[in-house]
Amino acid sequence: MIIPRLKQQIKAKKLLQKAIAEELGISPQNFTNKLRRGTFNKLEIERMNQLLEIKPKGILKNEQFN
Repeated sequence: MIIPRLKQQIKAKKLLQKAIAEELGISPQNFTNKLRRGTFNKLEIERMNQLLEIKPKGILKNEQFN
């Protein structure tokens, strides 16, 4: 599942979810909801790959996204 890997990378990079939400242009609450539901769209995933320095498709790893 992508969510545990995503949370792991956020923690490893010592970033706050609020900071990532701001970079994505969404509210912290919306980010939390998307994180809980796993409903990030392609552009959000691509941006998080950049922010968290993950190789392309790194977060997905055989997972689907919106």
